[in-house]
Amino acid sequence: MILTLVGLVLCMNTARGQQTASQTQTPPAVQLPPWMLHAKLIHEIAPEYPVSARESRIQGNVLIDVLVNEKGKVQKAYGLDCPSCSPILRESAVKAVEQWEYEPTLLDGNPVSVRSWIIFRFQLEKEPSVEVLSKSEVLPPGTESPKFDGWIAASAPGNVSPGKLRISAGVMEANLIHKIDPEYPHMAKIAHIQGDVVLRCIIDNEGNIAEMRIISGHPVFAQPALDAVKQWKYKPYVLNGKPVEVETAITVRFRM
Repeated sequence: MILTLVGLVLCMNTARGQQTASQTQTPPAVQLPPWMLHAKLIHEIAPEYPVSARESRIQGNVLIDVLVNEKGKVQKAYGLDCPSCSPILRESAVKAVEQWEYEPTLLDGNPVSVRSWIIFRFQLEKEPSVEVLSKSEVLPPGTESPKFDGWIAASAPGNVSPGKLRISAGVMEANLIHKIDPEYPHMAKIAHIQGDVVLRCIIDNEGNIAEMRIISGHPVFAQPALDAVKQWKYKPYVLNGKPVEVETAITVRFRM
């Protein structure tokens, strides 16, 4: 299948050889945090709790990667694999999201396509229920961040401890003394996927990464970004003559 797709792309590129790059390239989708995209939701279809899942007492979280076009229509919804995810629940969530509609997202006054993700929690208590966990910056009280393949899928600034000294990304970048580049995922190379991962990080008074939370970015790049950034080292940020713990944003770029 991959070889067939590659051959098709090569044929298309040959046929378009006379066109300029600006004519053939489609602008990349804008990455939005899930709660920002959810705020634009104007038509929602709740996923059905499959009968077979109810009878088998199957419950858990589902992560959906979603691409929304310039008109606010869902262009693609894809359920991502994780160790604890049920294919039955994932299929139900995808079918529902494919029918969702959003207010168009404007960039400099022009509508653009956007990409984000949605996390559902399928739960069996007194009655079966399906909840969108990613609709706000802070998860519901008593709810742990869902983990997918070892990384936290829906974390937000609200989960970072309050009271930290917030420093701009530019200032902290100037203090960076040791940087590890992330490994580019093999499947992302094959699919020609590019993008940025934005992390909200706590840097301790010795310049080490103490905490990391994913703010936005394509899920395929999440783990490589976390693995790289946790090894970064900064010069301690000094306030009033003393090194202090700070909070900042780090953007990890994946380009081919």
